[in-house]
Amino acid sequence: DTGADKSFVSTAFSSLIDINPSTLDYNYDVELANGQIVRQLEDVPIVRDFSKVFLEDLPGLSPSRQVEFQIDLIPGAAPVARAPYRLAPSKMKELLDKLQELSDKGFIRPSFSPWGAPVLFVKKKD
Repeated sequence: DTGADKSFVSTAFSSLIDINPSTLDYNYDVELANGQIVRQLEDVPIVRDFSKVFLEDLPGLSPSRQVEFQIDLIPGAAPVARAPYRLAPSKMKELLDKLQELSDKGFIRPSFSPWGAPVLFVKKKD
């Protein structure tokens, strides 16, 4: 539970999920995962930096998938404990730099989950 007591949905989207929009008589500041306070959509770094890829209006919901994915956990089961892959110091620095960059942009945030996955470096084709 994030503790949020309000949900905000674009009016273009609300009609697609059968929600009647209501107008607010006041403004809200929104806090991103990285702690940044935004007052309008253009203040969100990813929206501002890549404005050409965001549509003005939402044309519809994404298509339904034939397969729904989920992981069913066994109540009380302990996570599999394995030592992380060893990384050369140069790769560890590269990983930490990339994680910091993604965190600064608000793409990721710290997790306190006992479950995790290893990080793998994959070389680009070019």
